[in-house]
Amino acid sequence: MKSRAWAWPALAASFGIILSLLTFSPGYMDGDTLYQLSQAQKNVYDSWHPPLMAYWWHWLLKILPNSWGVFLYDEMALWFGLFLVARFLLPKHSLLAAGFILFIGFLPPIFSINSLVWKDAVFGSTLLLLFGLMMPVQQNRYSPIRICGIILVAFFAMSLRHNGLFAVLPFLIWIGGLSSSHQFRLKQGLLVGFLLASCMLFDQKLMEKWLVDYAPQFPEQAVYTFDLAGVSVGVNKNLFPDVYDVSVIDLRVLYRPYSVFNLFWPTAGMGNWKRPNFVNAQYASTISQSWRTAIFEHPRAYLKHRLRFALMFLGFNVGPERGKILFPPTNLPLDSSPLRIDSWSVNYLLGIKSIEHGFLFRAYFYFFPLCLMTFFLFLRPHPEWARAMAVSGLFFTFSFFIAGVAADFRYSFWLALTTLILSSYFLIENANWLRDQIGRFWQGNKGASHRVT
Repeated sequence: MKSRAWAWPALAASFGIILSLLTFSPGYMDGDTLYQLSQAQKNVYDSWHPPLMAYWWHWLLKILPNSWGVFLYDEMALWFGLFLVARFLLPKHSLLAAGFILFIGFLPPIFSINSLVWKDAVFGSTLLLLFGLMMPVQQNRYSPIRICGIILVAFFAMSLRHNGLFAVLPFLIWIGGLSSSHQFRLKQGLLVGFLLASCMLFDQKLMEKWLVDYAPQFPEQAVYTFDLAGVSVGVNKNLFPDVYDVSVIDLRVLYRPYSVFNLFWPTAGMGNWKRPNFVNAQYASTISQSWRTAIFEHPRAYLKHRLRFALMFLGFNVGPERGKILFPPTNLPLDSSPLRIDSWSVNYLLGIKSIEHGFLFRAYFYFFPLCLMTFFLFLRPHPEWARAMAVSGLFFTFSFFIAGVAADFRYSFWLALTTLILSSYFLIENANWLRDQIGRFWQGNKGASHRVT
């Protein structure tokens, strides 16, 4: 009977995987993904992107060609993660659990973004899988093997992005507080969580040092360049190091408050602007010093620049240019597949293009409800897993406010997943109250109609 109870959720997750494969296989890839694929094919890595994904991809290429391995993992992680979460949230309602899986999995932002073979899609799906694997721990069903598996998945997720720690740390604190006690202990969780995070960061740096074949690329220069350009435009003064013999007029042309793209790949006729030298340690140190000086000497211009970016990251059109944050176009996959010319795939993607200006593809639609839910989660007694998930989504989003360089909705994939799952949790927790309210409303309207007649 227990296996039958999960037939519908398992069928829903399987249907999601199959339809994703039929629609998007072997996955869409943008320039960043193609760059990582080339590293995996050559087995030569640099540090601009965290090298672990490309190294993992290198081994997948021995089994499946090009994008197939990462694409299959991404889809299976998402749908199996949704299955595990549904099994935890709705243990006695098989059909509702199946509906939960299908609703979240086929919501256009989730379904379409997960078609991308892209580190942020893989990152969000891996975190969802991590969360699903941690659910039995909340019910005091843990073993050394399960804990080791959870830590391994957490390490993999954290290694996919430079700011992955912000999303993973709340889960490490949660698992640390529950690992040796039936009750969550905050001090124990903080101690164990930060210890695990420190060990993972150390291992990540060792792996990066072992894998990287080129000179370090200092990817933090993207943040320094973006911020220095924004503050320079704000105070009408060039704050870059002397090596940048550039005028404020050129910076005004190059600077976009929602993206660093023009500063990295400037168009012709941009004066003396030079692209940052990513492999020069001395230059990286110089621009870092200029960045710190600019922040301390012009904090108001810096905060204004970052606030404008944060609003654009959330999907608001602000500033004189009223920049539009859209669902970015994707490149065709390297593989040729008969499924790619299927009319369903084309029609679906065209449909997505028609709604990409809507609220579903705006981060504010998920960010502000998550802030509100987080407030209530800490205001009243609620399970630690819900608090950990809420803090994970918020911390990860806030990290982009501080150090983001592109207002791309795809970065909000994990934010959207956390908001949707926690919204479902609140609906389930308050189902009886909602049922009573709907019943009273229905009875009131029924009584009013009788009085009128």
